[in-house]
Amino acid sequence: MPNNNENTTHWLLGGSLLLVALLATAIVFIKSQADTTTVTTSTEITNSPPVVDSVYFSSTDDNFLSNSFSSDLTPGTTTRMYITGIVHDDNSETDINNLYATFYRSSQTCTEVGHADENYCYYVATSSCVIDATGGTPLDANYYCPIDLSYYTDSTEAGGEFPSEHWVGFVQVEDDSGATGSLEASTTINTLLALNVPSTGINYGDLGTGATSSDLVITLTQQGNDRADVELSGTDMICDGDGSDNIGVGQQAWAIATATPHSSKTPFTTSSTPANIDVSYRTDDEVSKDLYWSIQIPSFGVRGTCTGTNTITVAPQL
Repeated sequence: MPNNNENTTHWLLGGSLLLVALLATAIVFIKSQADTTTVTTSTEITNSPPVVDSVYFSSTDDNFLSNSFSSDLTPGTTTRMYITGIVHDDNSETDINNLYATFYRSSQTCTEVGHADENYCYYVATSSCVIDATGGTPLDANYYCPIDLSYYTDSTEAGGEFPSEHWVGFVQVEDDSGATGSLEASTTINTLLALNVPSTGINYGDLGTGATSSDLVITLTQQGNDRADVELSGTDMICDGDGSDNIGVGQQAWAIATATPHSSKTPFTTSSTPANIDVSYRTDDEVSKDLYWSIQIPSFGVRGTCTGTNTITVAPQL
């Protein structure tokens, strides 16, 4: 007959063994949860090409949001204009590398320095354009490219030489990977009617009664981008000699061709008279035309110093 004490002992031993096994399993499980595994991760960021967000024409280098250039030129000298705007790169503004600009009349080709022409093509190299990343977001940068427009830059305004055309501002930007983006905008250049007219007085010199002076040359030089004429008028010359008469305005005369005798010149009047001298558009070399003035002193009745006023008014060539 089985001994109850032995059964009880066997049960206790078996339970103890089971408890030990369970504890061992728990210890192993806890230890495996405490292990650290390092996993290497990687991805490749593809390059996003840069974008030119805007192109504006400005009179200052700090206006990146609107047009402010008046399209007016300055007689006889250059006028500073800036092509400005904002560029963008999704990889970072620091990825933006080079930027250049061209400004050209719409029918012309203007892609590099060799095409530069002060009438119709201005090229601004990357060395002259400025990219300013301080004023934008981490993905945007401001830029400006300076251009010195000549006084004879072609007009595209109504009444100018090329009224059916316009001026194009083209900007291209490049990132560190060589990807590019570009944008263009259009504007106009206004017509500038201007001549350089000598302001010094006309001195015919010492002349006797009845004498005719040599020709005095008045040079009119193109200072704008429009064909120009002048209108001429004068007054009587007042003489300060005792009992002297005056010299009538018609005793002075002008011509647009050299070696024209005084008798064949056009007499001055008190009304403005077009000379039809046609100082043409400038392309490469300076453009000028000469007026030839002379006077014939009356044969009697005048003496002393005689002075008067002649007026030269710049006008469009009709």
